[in-house]
Amino acid sequence: MQSTVVEVNRERVFGLSSTDASSSYTSIQYAFHLLNTGSLQVYESGVSRGLFGTYAASDVLKIAVENSIVKYYQNGTLLYISAVTPTLPLYVDVCTRAVGATVWDESEQRKHRHLQRDRNKCRYKSFLSMANERQ
Repeated sequence: MQSTVVEVNRERVFGLSSTDASSSYTSIQYAFHLLNTGSLQVYESGVSRGLFGTYAASDVLKIAVENSIVKYYQNGTLLYISAVTPTLPLYVDVCTRAVGATVWDESEQRKHRHLQRDRNKCRYKSFLSMANERQ
C-alpha cells in the first residue's frame, strides 16, 4: 500500500494486516504511525519498531511485500525491513486517532476519510484493498 500524506496535524495509523483482529491500532500487523507532531514511527502488531524521523505533507509512505519480506519506504527511501514473515494475502488496515484524519490509498486510487469522535479509542478500521506481493 502506498499513501501520500495530506496533513501533519492529525494522528493516524495505517498499514497491512491479514485479519481484522480488533478495532485497536495495535492489531495492525505492519503499520506506519503518524503522530500529530510530525514524527514517524513503525509499528508491528502493537510493538514499536522505532522512530524514523519526521514526515511532511506530500511525503509518500509505502509498505510493500517484496519476495515475502515486508519493507517500509518514505519517498522511495528504504526505512525498515521487517523480521516478521507475512501471512498472505494482506489488506489495507486503517485506524485514525483524530477527527478529520485522512489516508489516501494510492493502490486503489481512492481517498478514505475516517472520522473519530473519541481520541482515546480507534473506532473506525477498514480493510480497503488487497496488497499483492511484488517481486
